Amino acid sequence: MTAFGTVVALASFPSSQAILGEVDAGVSLSRPGAVGASTATALLAPVCALTGMALGALLRYTPTTVVAAVVVLLMLPMVVGEDRHWSAVLAHTLPLNA
Repeated sequence: MTAFGTVVALASFPSSQAILGEVDAGVSLSRPGAVGASTATALLAPVCALTGMALGALLRYTPTTVVAAVVVLLMLPMVVGEDRHWSAVLAHTLPLNA
């Protein structure tokens, strides 16, 4: 999954910058924070895979695990926000926001 995430990050950065460069919104890899963002993009795939494996080990039932993984990885980040303390704490424990 790390190799997959690296391939996706290496392919998506130049292609997205080519699209953004047409409207003068592109950035280079030398810009501060660009390498960190690309690294985070590459590491998101293995973190999501480990989250799914952990849920599978805890729940031990495939349909329940799939639903729990979708809720934790896709739905919950859309629901929680940064406006309240408990919500911000929950948001920072999710893979997408971390």
